[in-house]
Parts: sequence; C-alpha cells; structure tokens
Amino acid sequence: MATARGLGLSMALLLASPLASAAAPDPTESGGKRSEPAPRTPTEEHPRVPPDYDGRPSEPPAPSGALWVPRVVLFPLWAVSEFVIRRPLGWVTTEAERANIQTLLLDFFTFGPDRSGGIVPTALFDFGLRPSVGVYFFWDDAGFKGHDLRLHAATGGTDWLKAAFADRIELDSRTKLEHRFLALSRPDYLYAGRGWDSRDQDRARYSANRFEAEVGLWRQLSAFGWFNGFVGVRRVTFESGSCCDDPGIASRVVQGTYALPSGFDEGYSILRQGLSVELDTRQPRPAPGSGFRGMFRGEHASRLAGESAREFVRYRTALSAFWDLTDQNRVLSLSVGATFADPLGAGSAPIPFTEEVQLGGENPMRGFLEGRLTDRSTVGARLGYDWPIWAFLDGSIQIDFGNVYGEHLEDFALDRNRLSFALGIRSAGRRDQPFELLIGTGTTPIEDGAQLDSFRFVLGATNAF
Repeated sequence: MATARGLGLSMALLLASPLASAAAPDPTESGGKRSEPAPRTPTEEHPRVPPDYDGRPSEPPAPSGALWVPRVVLFPLWAVSEFVIRRPLGWVTTEAERANIQTLLLDFFTFGPDRSGGIVPTALFDFGLRPSVGVYFFWDDAGFKGHDLRLHAATGGTDWLKAAFADRIELDSRTKLEHRFLALSRPDYLYAGRGWDSRDQDRARYSANRFEAEVGLWRQLSAFGWFNGFVGVRRVTFESGSCCDDPGIASRVVQGTYALPSGFDEGYSILRQGLSVELDTRQPRPAPGSGFRGMFRGEHASRLAGESAREFVRYRTALSAFWDLTDQNRVLSLSVGATFADPLGAGSAPIPFTEEVQLGGENPMRGFLEGRLTDRSTVGARLGYDWPIWAFLDGSIQIDFGNVYGEHLEDFALDRNRLSFALGIRSAGRRDQPFELLIGTGTTPIEDGAQLDSFRFVLGATNAF
C-alpha cells in the first residue's frame, strides 16, 4: 500500500455575490455621458466569458508535430496503460473521493500537526520472488524542526525478515546529515551465472543475511546540483537453498553449470566510502519537465574480515535528456549510462559477486528480476515516456537496451545486448516508500534472436530509503 501521507483531498469554494446600489448616482446629472451598461445575461452579441479559475489556458497548446513519432511507436503500450490501468484507476479514485475515503485513511494512519507522522501497512508482490508484508513509519520534525525519522519492517515468512531505519537531520537549508541501518535476511535471491550470455534456465536460488550501517552528508551545490558523501560498513553471509520452484545454487555448481560465485563460501565484511554528484536542470512540478540530468557515483571498499572480501572500486555515470512534449509533464526521455567494478592491487582475487554490477530489479533493465544479470561492467540506454494520470500517480513506459559484460566491456558487441520493456504506474514525486505497479519483460541477446526470456510483475510499496 502506498504511503497515505500527502493524499489529502483539496477543494476551492468560489463564492460571488454582486452588490447593486439602490441609489447609484447618475453621471448625466453632472453633465457626464451615460455609458451603456454591460448585458446581465449572455447574448450572441455579448457572449459569456468563462472566469479564469486557475490561470491556465482554457485549451492546451497545440502539440509538437514530432509527437506522432512516440505515439505510433508506443501505441500498444499506451493502449494497455489507457484501458487496463488509467481508466479503471480513474473510476476507483473518483468513487473514493466521492465517499471521502482519502480523508478517512489520512485520519486513521497519520497523526500530529499537519499530519507530520504516520504508521502505514505495506505489501509487495514481485512475481518470481517471495511476497512480503510490513509496516512503514514516518515522523517529520521529530522532537525538533528538520529532524525526520523513517522505519520499515517487513516479513515474508520466518526466513524472510527486514528492518530498515533512517534518521535525517537538517543542519541548514542546504545540508542534511543522514544515518541509515539495515538488517535483511531472505531465502529467494536469484543467480543465473555471470556474463552477457547467461541463461534464465540456469537460474538458482540462495539465501543471504545482510547487515549495514552508514552515515551520509547531503549538500546542495546550486539550484540544480547535489553532492552526497558517505561512509559505512557491510556484512554479508550466504547459504544455498531452493526456493520459488528453482534449485539451490549448490545444485547448479555440482552439475557443472557454473562455478561457485566469488565470496559465497565465507561471506565478507567491508568498509565502504564514496561520493555522488548530481546535476538536474528540471524544475519541480507543475513546471514543464524538460531539461537535462547528469550524475556520477564512485565507491571504494576495503576488507574488514573474510578472505573473499577484496579491496575494490565501483563507479557509475549516466546522462539523461528530457523533453516535455506538451509542457504538461508528458515527458519523453533518453538516458545512457555505464557502470564498472574493478579490484585494486596486483593479483587481487575476484570481487564478491553481490558487489559486482547487477541489472534488473530496481536497476536498469527492469524487465528482469533483481540479480538476473551479473558481471564486471555494463553499458546501456533507455527510452522512456512518463505522463501524469492522477494527482498522485504517473504512468511510465520504459524500453532498455543493454547487458552486462566482463572487465571494462571487454566482450561488448551490439548484437550481444538485450531488450527490456516495462509499463506501469508509480506514485508521483520522490518518496521513501513509493507505490508501484509494473509489468515488464526481457529478452535473450539479439544474436540469439531477442526471444522473450523473462517476465516480471510488481505490485506494492517498494522501498527507496
């Protein structure tokens, strides 16, 4: 369930009560010229002019002539979004507003002045993984202004447990300090081997226990830029085990399908530090969504314990361009990006496999499950189209082109890339616990015929903090 905060129903009541004086002075008495009174009812000669309630033009601007290109290309996905998602959702939300359900939910799940706190139930279903339910807690200005707390606890059974906590303090109008903690145990992680040609029929499952603690500092550099620096620790251990109709990873290793992934035997503990820089020229809504975005993220990790944990670096860069076709947040976008993971030092052992580059899940190529594609580097592009379908929800269509490769894209070739398609809706804006409905699919590499190789269905509140 999506976060209830911010879903209040707002109204504007406009009342007009013209007053007429019973004894208005006549300008002709002082030699003035009487002007013709305005007609009190609309006529053909004097039609009624509608009042301007919100300052927007009564008719939207004419769309760009290039708009027919994405309309033709994306028509099948648009038809599904329009008649399967938007219209049924529109009917549901309209009836909910008539019944005042939003206000009732806000009153039930939130508390404090300006609804600054709340406790909200959550659920997440990701086809191919174990479903989970939980609770999300938020409290803005907790104890003092600028102090925000976030907590998410969830379970998918006795062997699927999660607790995440974030504590944010606003040091000044441009600087925030954040402490984050995570404890997660899951039996349904996915692995299908490394490389651009990994096959879905080779996938296996494993369980992992993960513990993390991190301190980060956010600093606004300008009206369009942010800087984030962080330092933290991470401890991960693994076990083989079957799940979700797939065998355990140990079975695949015994069969000779692939070697045991690096770091699986002993797990690892690492000290992490890194920074990220983001520049984004887009203005907040309701301003048009055109603009450019660039980001860079670099991370260094060194071993704290465990022979399988090596010193390594990971770095990622991405560039995106956004074109608002109608200046009403109907945005066509194109993004390109690359990510690399490299061990440091001569003769270094391989990086733990969960610290390598992965595609799928919340990462690019969303038509694949999390962890389905793994290797040392990746490069890809995304064509997207986003549009508002309700005050709090956006529709989204994404077409990705890319794959994972060895060290520094050593085995890259255009026909070794895969395609990923995703269609869905997501809560608008940046939130800590966004709601999402997504239908996606991915293909084999183009040289293998680009056949459908993966299906993904997501419904629920996905964790973003």
